[in-house]
Amino acid sequence: MKLKKVNNKFNHFLISRYQENKLFFRNDLGEVFYFVSYQKRIEYLKFLNEQLKPFLDIKFISIFKTKTKDRNILAYSSKDELSYETKKSIGIFIKTVFKIKFNIKIDLEMVDFKIAKRNSLTYNKNDLKKIVKKVIEEKSEVMLPAYTKEIRRKINMFLIEYKRIKIKTTGSLGDRRIRIIYNPEK
Repeated sequence: MKLKKVNNKFNHFLISRYQENKLFFRNDLGEVFYFVSYQKRIEYLKFLNEQLKPFLDIKFISIFKTKTKDRNILAYSSKDELSYETKKSIGIFIKTVFKIKFNIKIDLEMVDFKIAKRNSLTYNKNDLKKIVKKVIEEKSEVMLPAYTKEIRRKINMFLIEYKRIKIKTTGSLGDRRIRIIYNPEK
């Protein structure tokens, strides 16, 4: 007879040994705050998910402040990749909701960490060669989709061999994209 092992895991995004989470926001008086309690953070996420559930197939997972910059990241999960205009509209809606409901001013950057993982599954070196050939022939530039750090490193190592191409990595956390630019010989 086998006994079933009971696994009591908890969600590390929501519960921590620390009582506060780093979050950068202002209140009505213009006072700047860098911390918010975990209960408030969970309340914010639940409220946002309830508000946007009827309109979009999107789920907000976490909200936090980056260590390097005073910038808040709102991590979400969506089946489809959201366009820049859609993200901007949702961002304006969220800022308005935070102002009205919670009485705070907050700047957020929306990031889907799963998109890079999904795109990495479809990465193909032959397709990349075709894109490079097209850039050189048409003397243009191309923006590749977001990939994981490991795939971006492979792409950069491959593209370094070409002298007529310049490489730039742009984008925010979780949405880093490689821009391939034609570089004419001097």
